[in-house]
Amino acid sequence: MDTTFTIQQVADEVGLTTKTIRYYESLKIIEPAKRKSNKYREYTTLDISRLRLVKQARALGLSLGEIKPLVKHCIDGNCEQLKSSLVVHLPKYIASIQTKMDELRQLKQQLESLNSSLNSPSEITSINCKNCCSVIEEMEQINTKGSQA
Repeated sequence: MDTTFTIQQVADEVGLTTKTIRYYESLKIIEPAKRKSNKYREYTTLDISRLRLVKQARALGLSLGEIKPLVKHCIDGNCEQLKSSLVVHLPKYIASIQTKMDELRQLKQQLESLNSSLNSPSEITSINCKNCCSVIEEMEQINTKGSQA
């Protein structure tokens, strides 16, 4: 008989919370786990693999709605359908990641600039209410630029 795992063991192995695993089951992103006679969920190594796929897809920025058919294709063994779906969607995901990287690079530059201005000797010696307010204004501008990008 195949080795089975509790939901906590699976959560620890995959790096998800038990709540997240149950949520994925409720949305039918993964098949509901079989139940033991004591009603505890019982997971297999295949379930762990599927959850890893979901986690990796989420890390790439895919929505749960986009992930659900990918997992279904894997479960059904429909490799051609999975490949076709990925060929269509991967360029979009790659572009999305590039956009996020550009935004993070810009935010990093803005934060480094703010950090430099806060650490400059002229700022330290002339701290007053006006300077504190300008720091807050700079941070708000960074926040606004980041959310608009």
